[in-house]
Amino acid sequence: MVVGEGSTACQSIIVMKAIDDFAQRVFENGFNPPNPPAKPVVTVGQATNRITLTWTDTSEVSPGDFSFEGYTVWQGASESGRGRSWLPTTYSIIGSML
Repeated sequence: MVVGEGSTACQSIIVMKAIDDFAQRVFENGFNPPNPPAKPVVTVGQATNRITLTWTDTSEVSPGDFSFEGYTVWQGASESGRGRSWLPTTYSIIGSML
């Protein structure tokens, strides 16, 4: 079973199809998934009613088996990360589409 969650029913179908395509490629590759990008070092700054996130370019320098296109920042419903998350913004490199 493949499940995808988007902000609308149509977006959910798009997400589900992308997950299904990825799962099919992993199956066809003998269950060897592609190497992920290296994790960036993230620094959090706090101010009244806001936070600032900065990160290193580690993922850009070592993108694994992917072409680096940018970062997606998710916000969780709680400090533990449990509960529903939402996508506040996406940061793409110049010339790429996210």
